[in-house]
Amino acid sequence: IAVNQDSGEIKMKAGNCFSFITNVKPNTAVEKLAQTGYEVEVLYLSDIMKNTNAVNASLLCIANASKDPAKAARFLNWTYQSGEFNDLINWGIKGEDWIETEDGMAAYPEGVTASSVGYHNDFGFVYPNQFAGHAWQGNPPDIWKQYQQYNSGLMVSKAYGFTFNSTPVATEEAQLNSVEDQYKKDLAFGAVETDEALKDFNEALYAAGLQTVIEEKQQQLDAWLAENN
Repeated sequence: IAVNQDSGEIKMKAGNCFSFITNVKPNTAVEKLAQTGYEVEVLYLSDIMKNTNAVNASLLCIANASKDPAKAARFLNWTYQSGEFNDLINWGIKGEDWIETEDGMAAYPEGVTASSVGYHNDFGFVYPNQFAGHAWQGNPPDIWKQYQQYNSGLMVSKAYGFTFNSTPVATEEAQLNSVEDQYKKDLAFGAVETDEALKDFNEALYAAGLQTVIEEKQQQLDAWLAENN
């Protein structure tokens, strides 16, 4: 398990795991059923907070080497408005990978399942605008309204809007990433004796420059807070 690169969804779909950690939202249980073929129970491990990293996690942009930035922008603008585009990239080919039900939801065609479908992502949150397309069968008809209420009701980080410029500590960050790669999976999956490995992990992080990164980030955050009240 510590060397497997597959996502929790892929492992579960193959019948090789019974639980995994993921981000949650109003329709997570329905989403994971569609992705894995298994009904799941969603357990919240902590309070949910809106922060800059979460909002900036999936961004669409135009390459600075684009030969026609204006046309690229027009295409991106279309993808945000097109239900057909969002359905295609999320659910696949209509009539083959999915159909529209009488109540306006997306569903598998007759005889097609999560295990046999040729294409099915259900990762609409990383695409331009899942709200322009169809919600998957099993969700309540007002699921997009529930999303709006859910998002507007989240606890908001006091640092929301702050983005850390890591350039001054690029060397330390590279070293810290190497340390994390070395320890993270073994610790996360219990492949090592936890107390001893966690102690070694922390010592390695500080030896790689963790304190320097903390101080640089705190300095930038203090300046940002002073400027933004």
